Amino acid sequence: MDEKIKELLEKNLEASQKSLEILQKLRRDLTWRRIYSISKILLVVAILVIGFLQLQPYLNSLFVTLENISEIKKLLAP
Repeated sequence: MDEKIKELLEKNLEASQKSLEILQKLRRDLTWRRIYSISKILLVVAILVIGFLQLQPYLNSLFVTLENISEIKKLLAP
């Protein structure tokens, strides 16, 4: 009887160790996925900010032109 219990305990220990290895791999994978996801978001935000900063002078001149057109329209309207 003792031998059978000992064998079952050893099998249980092996199964627990395999489960622990799988869990550690899953945690490591989850950590890398989080890092990758955050880096993607930061990259998109950085591209948007840089793009806005690069386009800002053109947008300002566009808005000035639109304001001028609006003023001319008001002057021409009766």
